[in-house]
Amino acid sequence: MKGNLEKRGDRFRMRVTVGYNEKGNPIRVSEYAKAKSKREAEKELALFIARIESGDYVKPDKTLLKDFVDDWLEKYAKKNIEYNTYSGYLNILKKRILPKYGGMKISDIKTMHIVDFVNELQKPNAKLDGSGPLAVSSIWNCYKAFNSVMKCAKNWGLISKNPCEGVQVAKGNIRSQTTDVYTVEDLNILYDKLDSEPLDKQILVILAVTTGAREAEIAALEWKHIDFENHEVLFEQTLYEETGKGVQIKDSTKTKRDRIVNLSDSIIPLLKMYKVDWEETKELAGELREYKDHDFIFCNGVTGKPIRPDSISQWWSRFLQRTGIKKKIRFHDLRHTSATLLINAGVHETVVQKRLGHSNISTTLNIYNHVLREQNKSAANVFDSILSKKDSAPNSTPKNIK
Repeated sequence: MKGNLEKRGDRFRMRVTVGYNEKGNPIRVSEYAKAKSKREAEKELALFIARIESGDYVKPDKTLLKDFVDDWLEKYAKKNIEYNTYSGYLNILKKRILPKYGGMKISDIKTMHIVDFVNELQKPNAKLDGSGPLAVSSIWNCYKAFNSVMKCAKNWGLISKNPCEGVQVAKGNIRSQTTDVYTVEDLNILYDKLDSEPLDKQILVILAVTTGAREAEIAALEWKHIDFENHEVLFEQTLYEETGKGVQIKDSTKTKRDRIVNLSDSIIPLLKMYKVDWEETKELAGELREYKDHDFIFCNGVTGKPIRPDSISQWWSRFLQRTGIKKKIRFHDLRHTSATLLINAGVHETVVQKRLGHSNISTTLNIYNHVLREQNKSAANVFDSILSKKDSAPNSTPKNIK
């Protein structure tokens, strides 16, 4: 493979012939190098040729970041990213990334741009309203949103390297379950307040607590997913909202793994009672029912249209405010409550992993590391109890044993 150099101002244009077309005309690729001398430029040319020969070279793409994001949303994000994460990334892109970098070509975005982006997020007044600093987790989420877009651009062959890969960002604590979960006492208060709520809302909350499912998974449940005989529920799909099209069904969960979770005995009577009313409403709706191919458990009674996943969190916030429950956590934190209570009850972490639908055990261990550490301390104290009993026990060694 041959190349040549051409001086252009303070730069050298490197041109390399990579092949020939059907007419025998050379096919060339070019790139500019900043070099103080021709000798330096020749070294850059050699590196350029090496990149082409190794397959690492990608012709610079003229696509603007804001235009690529549209493709990323439609062709990747909506199909592969869980609803809450997708919504968060979209908000970050609109408010933080696109206003500053949207007009740039994706091939022009370099690692230093990402470094500068993260540095801005770490300033004392980084909140959008300038009222204070961002939490470590918020900075990490902003980075992840940018990284997801650029990683996709690399995978699709638009850039040769993801500029986000060379940036170190502190993750902080992945979750803060020590303050954002309910204890058994908290749940007793919660369940007392739930008694006055509609039956479907009671079931929503109890499902979240007892199965650890995500909002989008609960919202996507249909009656076919409930096994009343074996007290089981199948999570195999999620819902997401698409602008202009409304609520859409995605035939997979966040980790793309269907899972069967055992239901608590206490929720079965509530589900059966609710199903009777649900069937009556469906029958009365008749031809007015729009969703004839799906029997969503939580839906508009007349049309059968499923609830939006974000409407669950919205109702939850109003419920906590209306009922005066002092300890306010996110609806999503009921999932963490479920896992924490199971671990504290001695349930093995692999069982917790399967119930939550984590793709691997390391995810469970990382998120609930603080809970497992407490369990580890409790396990060590068992030996103190055993040894103290031994020290206080009378010497019962038989006299004929020395």
